[in-house]
Amino acid sequence: MEIKEIQKSVFSVRLVKEEEVIQSFTQWASDQKIGFASFQAIGALKEVELGYYDLHKKTFLKKIFKDDLELLSGLGNISWVESKTPFVHFHASLGQRDYAVIGGHVFSAKVAVAFECFVTVYPVKVFKKDDPDIGLKVWNLENCQIF
Repeated sequence: MEIKEIQKSVFSVRLVKEEEVIQSFTQWASDQKIGFASFQAIGALKEVELGYYDLHKKTFLKKIFKDDLELLSGLGNISWVESKTPFVHFHASLGQRDYAVIGGHVFSAKVAVAFECFVTVYPVKVFKKDDPDIGLKVWNLENCQIF
Protein backbone atom coordinates (compact mmCIF):
# COMPACT_ATOMS: atom_id res chain seq x y z
CA MET A 1 0.00 0.00 0.00
CA GLU A 2 1.38 3.36 -1.03
CA ILE A 3 -0.17 6.42 0.61
CA LYS A 4 0.43 10.13 0.01
CA GLU A 5 -1.42 12.96 1.75
CA ILE A 6 -2.16 15.35 -1.14
CA GLN A 7 -3.91 17.96 0.98
CA LYS A 8 -5.03 18.08 4.58
CA SER A 9 -7.05 14.90 5.29
CA VAL A 10 -7.11 13.81 1.62
CA PHE A 11 -4.95 10.88 0.59
CA SER A 12 -4.10 9.20 -2.68
CA VAL A 13 -3.74 5.46 -2.14
CA ARG A 14 -2.37 2.81 -4.45
CA LEU A 15 -2.59 -0.87 -3.69
CA VAL A 16 -0.21 -3.24 -5.42
CA LYS A 17 -0.90 -6.40 -7.40
CA GLU A 18 -2.13 -9.32 -5.21
CA GLU A 19 -2.85 -7.04 -2.23
CA GLU A 20 -6.13 -7.78 -0.45
CA VAL A 21 -8.26 -4.62 -0.48
CA ILE A 22 -10.46 -4.92 2.63
CA GLN A 23 -7.61 -6.21 4.83
CA SER A 24 -5.29 -3.43 3.69
CA PHE A 25 -7.79 -0.64 4.38
CA THR A 26 -8.80 -2.19 7.70
CA GLN A 27 -5.19 -2.35 8.84
CA TRP A 28 -4.48 1.22 7.69
CA ALA A 29 -7.59 2.56 9.45
CA SER A 30 -6.62 0.75 12.64
CA ASP A 31 -2.96 1.81 12.54
CA GLN A 32 -3.77 5.47 11.77
CA LYS A 33 -6.81 5.60 14.06
CA ILE A 34 -9.01 6.82 11.22
CA GLY A 35 -12.39 7.43 12.80
CA PHE A 36 -14.44 8.11 9.67
CA ALA A 37 -13.55 8.29 5.97
CA SER A 38 -14.96 8.02 2.48
CA PHE A 39 -13.23 6.69 -0.59
CA GLN A 40 -13.56 6.27 -4.34
CA ALA A 41 -11.50 3.90 -6.45
CA ILE A 42 -10.78 2.53 -9.91
CA GLY A 43 -8.54 -0.29 -11.12
CA ALA A 44 -8.82 -4.02 -11.62
CA LEU A 45 -9.65 -6.77 -9.12
CA LYS A 46 -9.75 -10.55 -8.98
CA GLU A 47 -11.02 -13.22 -6.60
CA VAL A 48 -13.84 -10.84 -5.68
CA GLU A 49 -16.49 -11.98 -3.23
CA LEU A 50 -19.62 -9.90 -3.82
CA GLY A 51 -22.76 -9.80 -1.76
CA TYR A 52 -26.34 -8.81 -2.36
CA TYR A 53 -28.40 -8.14 0.77
CA ASP A 54 -31.73 -9.98 0.89
CA LEU A 55 -33.80 -7.80 3.22
CA HIS A 56 -36.58 -10.37 3.67
CA LYS A 57 -34.12 -13.07 4.82
CA LYS A 58 -31.83 -10.52 6.51
CA THR A 59 -28.77 -12.16 5.04
CA PHE A 60 -26.28 -11.64 2.24
CA LEU A 61 -26.34 -13.79 -0.87
CA LYS A 62 -22.66 -14.17 -1.82
CA LYS A 63 -20.80 -15.16 -4.95
CA ILE A 64 -17.08 -15.34 -5.78
CA PHE A 65 -15.78 -14.11 -9.14
CA LYS A 66 -12.27 -15.47 -9.75
CA ASP A 67 -11.52 -13.80 -13.11
CA ASP A 68 -9.89 -10.40 -13.52
CA LEU A 69 -12.55 -7.67 -13.42
CA GLU A 70 -12.29 -4.00 -14.31
CA LEU A 71 -13.14 -1.84 -11.28
CA LEU A 72 -15.37 0.68 -13.04
CA SER A 73 -16.41 2.41 -9.86
CA GLY A 74 -15.63 1.66 -6.24
CA LEU A 75 -17.22 3.66 -3.44
CA GLY A 76 -17.04 3.19 0.25
CA ASN A 77 -16.53 4.41 3.75
CA ILE A 78 -14.74 3.52 6.94
CA SER A 79 -16.46 3.61 10.32
CA TRP A 80 -16.17 1.50 13.48
CA VAL A 81 -17.90 -1.51 14.97
CA GLU A 82 -17.50 -1.23 18.72
CA SER A 83 -14.49 0.72 19.94
CA LYS A 84 -11.66 -1.29 18.42
CA THR A 85 -12.68 -2.60 15.02
CA PRO A 86 -12.66 -0.50 11.82
CA PHE A 87 -15.30 -1.49 9.29
CA VAL A 88 -14.52 -0.98 5.59
CA HIS A 89 -17.81 -0.74 3.68
CA PHE A 90 -17.07 -1.10 -0.04
CA HIS A 91 -19.44 -1.31 -3.01
CA ALA A 92 -18.19 -1.88 -6.54
CA SER A 93 -19.35 -1.91 -10.14
CA LEU A 94 -17.17 -4.39 -12.03
CA GLY A 95 -16.76 -4.92 -15.76
CA GLN A 96 -16.36 -8.42 -17.17
CA ARG A 97 -14.44 -9.51 -20.28
CA ASP A 98 -17.70 -9.55 -22.30
CA TYR A 99 -18.43 -5.96 -21.13
CA ALA A 100 -21.25 -7.07 -18.84
CA VAL A 101 -21.33 -5.25 -15.52
CA ILE A 102 -21.84 -6.81 -12.11
CA GLY A 103 -21.75 -5.22 -8.71
CA GLY A 104 -22.51 -5.35 -5.05
CA HIS A 105 -21.02 -5.24 -1.57
CA VAL A 106 -17.37 -6.30 -1.62
CA PHE A 107 -16.50 -8.80 1.11
CA SER A 108 -13.03 -9.49 -0.24
CA ALA A 109 -10.96 -8.80 -3.34
CA LYS A 110 -7.36 -8.90 -4.51
CA VAL A 111 -5.75 -6.36 -6.81
CA ALA A 112 -5.39 -7.88 -10.28
CA VAL A 113 -3.54 -5.05 -12.01
CA ALA A 114 -3.96 -1.73 -10.20
CA PHE A 115 -6.06 -0.07 -7.51
CA GLU A 116 -6.02 3.72 -7.32
CA CYS A 117 -8.06 5.51 -4.73
CA PHE A 118 -8.76 8.85 -3.07
CA VAL A 119 -9.59 8.78 0.65
CA THR A 120 -11.02 11.71 2.58
CA VAL A 121 -10.66 11.46 6.35
CA TYR A 122 -13.05 13.40 8.57
CA PRO A 123 -12.37 14.72 12.11
CA VAL A 124 -14.92 12.46 13.78
CA LYS A 125 -15.26 8.85 14.88
CA VAL A 126 -18.48 7.16 13.78
CA PHE A 127 -19.60 3.86 15.25
CA LYS A 128 -22.11 1.42 13.83
CA LYS A 129 -25.11 0.16 15.78
CA ASP A 130 -27.54 -2.69 15.21
CA ASP A 131 -30.72 -1.87 13.30
CA PRO A 132 -33.07 -4.81 13.99
CA ASP A 133 -35.55 -3.70 11.31
CA ILE A 134 -33.06 -4.35 8.53
CA GLY A 135 -30.71 -6.78 10.29
CA LEU A 136 -27.54 -4.75 9.69
CA LYS A 137 -25.28 -2.40 11.59
CA VAL A 138 -25.72 1.23 10.50
CA TRP A 139 -24.06 4.51 11.43
CA ASN A 140 -24.89 5.82 14.89
CA LEU A 141 -24.72 9.54 14.13
CA GLU A 142 -26.16 10.53 17.51
CA ASN A 143 -23.00 9.41 19.28
CA CYS A 144 -20.24 10.64 16.96
CA GLN A 145 -17.01 11.52 18.68
CA ILE A 146 -15.68 14.75 17.17
CA PHE A 147 -11.87 15.10 17.34
